[in-house]
Formats: sequence, structure tokens, C-alpha cells
Amino acid sequence: MLSNAGLGKEFWAEAISTGCYLVNRSPNTSIECKTPEEVWSGKSADYKNLRVFGCAAYVHVNEGKLEARAKKGVFVGYPMNVKGYKVCCPASSKFLISRDVTFDESAMLKSKDVMLKPTIMENEKIDKKVEFEVSV
Repeated sequence: MLSNAGLGKEFWAEAISTGCYLVNRSPNTSIECKTPEEVWSGKSADYKNLRVFGCAAYVHVNEGKLEARAKKGVFVGYPMNVKGYKVCCPASSKFLISRDVTFDESAMLKSKDVMLKPTIMENEKIDKKVEFEVSV
């Protein structure tokens, strides 16, 4: 997933999470060609929200009359326990979670365009920190 999307190793967790999401929605012969989600919940899987990992995504925002109407980012998966999409916004080094997203699945952003550069204060531990914004 990472090499096809042209993303760096810093997105390995999102790639694994998206892979699990897809496996749980794929038919399996050991459970009579049903999906694990269908066996667990009793409902058939819904495939209309599947998107190409690493494609260009535009999260629609309303930050004012004269501001941009969308933020450009890269689609990196599906958030847990929330209906929507997880998009990495390279301009602000944040992950945006939103249901109102437009995808350009024919375009892939390059790894140099999507780099997470966390800022570390002097008194903080040296851990990567990523901020999340949730818009409904």
C-alpha cells in the first residue's frame, strides 16, 4: 500500500489499519463466503465508501466567506468508531476526519508533498505528536 501510494514509512500504521478494514470486508471461504463484518454484525458489508489509499482528497471546510472551501490532503484510511474518512493535510501536518470529502482517485500525491513534521518543545518528550480535527 505504501509503495503504491508513494507515501513514506511514517504512514505504516494507517496502511495497516486500512488493510484490516479491507480484510474485515472481504469474503472468506472458511465462513461460507461471508465477510467477517457480516458474521459479526449480521449485516452485509457496504462497499460504496471504499477509496484508493493514498489518493488526493479535498476536505470541505467552512472557515469564512473569503477563505478556501476545501483543504487538500491525502486519503490515509478510515477512522475507528467514526463514520467518515481520515485525510492527512500536509500544509498543517494534521489528520482531518470528515464525512464531507471529495476524492481524486486518479491522482496520487508524492511522499515529499506529504511529510509529517511534528514540532517538539524543549520540555516535551521526543514523541511524534499528531493533532486531529474532527468535522461533522
